[in-house]
Amino acid sequence: MEKERLHWVSKDDFLIVKSQHLDAQGKIKRMFRVVEFFKTGKGKEFPREEEIAIQDKGIRIQLRQDNAVFRIALPEEITDPAKFGTFAWKD
Repeated sequence: MEKERLHWVSKDDFLIVKSQHLDAQGKIKRMFRVVEFFKTGKGKEFPREEEIAIQDKGIRIQLRQDNAVFRIALPEEITDPAKFGTFAWKD
C-alpha cells in the first residue's frame, strides 16, 4: 500500500521532474523522472525522455518523444458527440 508520494517540480513551469511513491516503511515502490528536456522555439521546456521504475517487479520503462506538434486546430466534428468515431483525418 502506498503511504507517501514525493514530487520534485521545476522552478519555471512547475513541471514534475521526479516523483517517488513510498510504502509505509519508506521504501521506494515506484519512481518517475525526466531524463532529458527539449526547448521550443519560444524557449519553453518540455520533457523529451522519461524513466519509470517499479522496484518490486524489476521493471524499468524509458519513454522518448522525438517530435511534437503544438497548436493543432481540431475540427469541430471531433467535439460533437453525435459524430464521435465518424471523423476521418485528411492527409
